[in-house]
Amino acid sequence: MKYFVFSLLVLALLAPPSLMVLADSHTITITSPLLNERWELEKTYKISWQGSEPGIDTVSIILVNDRGGRTKVHSIAASVPTSQGSYQWTIPFYLSETGGSFKIELRGKAWGIESSYFSIAPPTAPVSEKPSEGSAPPKDLSVCYVSDKLIGYYNQLLLELKKAELAGDKEKARVTTERISTLAQETPKGWELCEEAPIDRCQDVELWSSKIAYYKKLSALSDPDLKKETSRSREEIEKTLTELSVGLQKVREQCRAQKEYTVTSAKPLPPSVVEPVKPVAVESGQEISSYYRAYLEKVTNIVSVEDQIKELKTLRGEIDKLVRDLIEGKREIRVSEISGLVTEVQVSRGQIKAGDVVVKTMEKKIIVDVGEEEISIEPTKKGGLIKDKGLEVKVEEVSIKDEILRVGNSEVKVVVSDIVANLEISPTSIELKEENEKAIYSIGVREARKLLGFIPVTITIRIIVNATNGNFLEERLPWYSFLTRK
Repeated sequence: MKYFVFSLLVLALLAPPSLMVLADSHTITITSPLLNERWELEKTYKISWQGSEPGIDTVSIILVNDRGGRTKVHSIAASVPTSQGSYQWTIPFYLSETGGSFKIELRGKAWGIESSYFSIAPPTAPVSEKPSEGSAPPKDLSVCYVSDKLIGYYNQLLLELKKAELAGDKEKARVTTERISTLAQETPKGWELCEEAPIDRCQDVELWSSKIAYYKKLSALSDPDLKKETSRSREEIEKTLTELSVGLQKVREQCRAQKEYTVTSAKPLPPSVVEPVKPVAVESGQEISSYYRAYLEKVTNIVSVEDQIKELKTLRGEIDKLVRDLIEGKREIRVSEISGLVTEVQVSRGQIKAGDVVVKTMEKKIIVDVGEEEISIEPTKKGGLIKDKGLEVKVEEVSIKDEILRVGNSEVKVVVSDIVANLEISPTSIELKEENEKAIYSIGVREARKLLGFIPVTITIRIIVNATNGNFLEERLPWYSFLTRK
């Protein structure tokens, strides 16, 4: 194999990837969503399909927008067994920014199938909540969510304050406290720029009720079956059921108050309706984010600086606990779910670190997008393992900040599967590391040579490629290669 013609290979790497060919004839069909069906933000729907496809054991589920060119909008799930036939999806509130019509795409290796067009819209009032004849309709309620940028500022400042206090740096702690106070005072002035999100406390009742039903089902299982179903202990399940029952009572009261609050009502809206209820048994980062945003609004209305800081510390502790519960309760975590809740996610030997939260595990996966491709990262005994279209990449430690994969301080913007495909090689091993302030892939490839000119041998050479731009850097040979020839 001749590697000196790398200028051509570099051009190939930099060329835009061709679009995946969608199947014209297939045995898998998407049965939900239906054509022109209307789905609503922050509600849960079943994406379903039927049939099978040879060689397609798992699929990624992706939301795409074909208007004006096929565009990936949101990664919903990865590595879903094809035989499962369906996937429950809670639509994130932030998809309201995208607009237009959508399709669901099931994507396998070099294969894909799309649903019919459907729409995503803000929630409408439930039919069951219509008032009786002659009464005023319920008033639409909404909360004003702070921006992701503002939440990022709070996250960073609270982290700096915690570090300063742990280090005993009183001056830095004082300065950081003042910065937090200034930020909290400025926040209410920007509410006219914030994004309002509808509140449906009666919909929340359904969510909490479904969680209780699920945990009651777990509680009724035998010990062997319980172990197969979840990593949670029976004691944890009973505790969760108790907390869910308390939370359900709160949202029921909020639902009742929301029904009574009408457009023509002279009675003021009870503050309890918009009071954030701490989520229990979290199933998505969206639940945590909604609680975080709502609680921040409450904190910024506190007059006392000392009380503000105290509440913010308490809130940060609650968010960290919820993030831990989310990671421990799911086998796969999408970085996009928690990117607004923590400043950075790290995967290293035997652990996942999300902000200040450390979860010891070798059974969880972090899902992140690199360019247009989706990869998974999991902790191992020696570091981390990246899985990319059947290829495995060893790495000591990686981090994801602002949803960008990094090794050391260098960004990784090219997946190794694209490099391997363009070079047309069959790697024996792949490593991702940082060298000379660059992120590089070190790709091992076997090559047949002749020792001393006549003895057949196989040597391993390493192809070094820049993981940020895909450029070839060099070819590294073993020390004894001078004794061999092609």
